[in-house]
Amino acid sequence: MTGREKEAHSLVHQLQQRIRRVTAVTERLQRPKVFFQVGLDSLITVGRNTFLNELITLAGGTNISGEETIRYPRYSIERVITAAPDIVIVTSMKGEGSFEQVKKNWSRWSSLPAVRNGRIYLMETDLVFRPSPRIVDGLEELTRLIHPEVRDRLGSRP
Repeated sequence: MTGREKEAHSLVHQLQQRIRRVTAVTERLQRPKVFFQVGLDSLITVGRNTFLNELITLAGGTNISGEETIRYPRYSIERVITAAPDIVIVTSMKGEGSFEQVKKNWSRWSSLPAVRNGRIYLMETDLVFRPSPRIVDGLEELTRLIHPEVRDRLGSRP
């Protein structure tokens, strides 16, 4: 459409290489359980037929709601506690100021491995909710959160 076919092919090739690097780095690692919270006000997460579920899997994690047929199911805290996620990742359009309150709310559930181990993270919404070439940046960032031990092997964020 834009007459830049050569540049487009080059970009696609570079993005595919980055995705392959992520999967190669994580394929033999343990797959921690991840709860991905969408928004700050309720426990809405991501189900099976979402690209976020696919990103969690590619990044070397196991989405605790990955078998849900509802794309964005609402979870109760009891259900999250039962699933015992190793990592909680929160994303919201509201910005970081509100995140401190969310972290404080999660800290009440000290039985959760994610809380005990300080693995509650905020992730930039633009990296994971806009299916564009930037989604690969989101995949790499998600991988760094799930597997901080591979951070150096992924390189720095562009």
